[in-house]
Parts: sequence; C-alpha cells; structure tokens
Amino acid sequence: MSFIRVLTLFHVVISPTATAAARATYRVRPESTAVLINRTVSLRCAFDGLSAKDQVNWYWYNPRSAAKLYHISSGLNVAPEFPRYLIAGNQKKGEFHLKIQNALPEDEGNYRCSVFSVRDAGDAKLTVVGKYMLIV
Repeated sequence: MSFIRVLTLFHVVISPTATAAARATYRVRPESTAVLINRTVSLRCAFDGLSAKDQVNWYWYNPRSAAKLYHISSGLNVAPEFPRYLIAGNQKKGEFHLKIQNALPEDEGNYRCSVFSVRDAGDAKLTVVGKYMLIV
C-alpha cells in the first residue's frame, strides 16, 4: 500500500472534521530534498487560516522499517523516539518546519506535514547522501 494511500485512509478514519469545509490552506509545502550525512536539514511547512483546533502533524513513511509509518509530531510536541528532530518556525504565523539534526541514512523516507481539516497533504522525500563513518 502506498504512503499516500495509507495516510489518506488514516486521515479519513480518525478525522472527525474530514467532511467539514477546510479553512486552513498551505502557504508553504514541504519539498523533496537531499542532505549531506551529519548535516541539519529543514523540511518547511506553513499554513494560512489555522484555527485554534487545528494541529499540524508530521509523519514519516519508511518502507524499510518494521512499523513503516511513524507519527513524528503534533504541534510543537515531538515524539521522544525522535531526539534529533524538532519543530521550528513562528507558529503564530502557521510555520511548523521539521528540522532534523545530524541526518543519518536511516532518516531517509517520505515525510508529510498535514492538518486534519485540510484534505490534500504536503509530502516530501528526504535523501541522505554521503558515507557514514563512526569516529571513536
């Protein structure tokens, strides 16, 4: 099952506002990018018209992992299993950029920034390039 289909089904099943008219709209959608290993990368995402009830969520789809789909963040709250990840930007202006510090090959995959009240979603593919060397 594709990343987009999984998240679309996820959105419809758990979203009580899936049938409501969407007020929020994307101002900045995440874009696919590549980052050098051990560097910091930001996946930008911003909305206009967010309501107090809207929560911006980041998801990560990694087909090589057992779980495949991970919920990274809700609002500013990042799940503890992502210690190198943080949400940056001016949230009052609808900015919820995902910043990944010290990018590693296992960070590769498809990332999605979304709000349940917005039907379409912003997807981006992250590629990490370079050789990983552990220096002891």
